[in-house]
Amino acid sequence: MGRNILAVIAGIIVWIAFVMICGLAFRYWPAYEAAAPQMQFDLAMKIARLGLSSTGLVIAALTVWWIRPSRAVELAFGIVLVLAFIPEHYRIWSKFPIWYHATFFASLILIPLLVSAVAPRGAQRAAALA
Repeated sequence: MGRNILAVIAGIIVWIAFVMICGLAFRYWPAYEAAAPQMQFDLAMKIARLGLSSTGLVIAALTVWWIRPSRAVELAFGIVLVLAFIPEHYRIWSKFPIWYHATFFASLILIPLLVSAVAPRGAQRAAALA
C-alpha cells in the first residue's frame, strides 16, 4: 500500500514539475504571454497547453509505473488528478470550450492507462535481462 501511495504522489510531483518548468517556455511566446492574464488563448495555444500536459502525463505515468507497475495504481493516479482539477476547471469553465475540458480530463485517465498497457512489455524485458 505504501508503494502505491508513493507512486501516485511521485507521479503528481513529476507532472507538476514538468508542466511548470516547461510551461515557462510559453512566456517567450509573445501572443501567449499577452493572452495569459485573461486566459483568452487561441486554438494553437490551447493545443500547446494540452500537448504540454499530455507529455508531462506520459513522463509522470512512466514514473508511477517504475515505482509500482500496476494498472490500478495508474488509474488511481489519473483519478486523483481529475479530482484535483475539478475545482479549477469549474472556475475557468467559461474561458475554454467544452472540447478543451473534455480532452484535458480524458487525458488524465487515458494516458496513464495507455502507458500501463504498453509499459509491461518493456518492464518484463528489463526484468528478464537483470
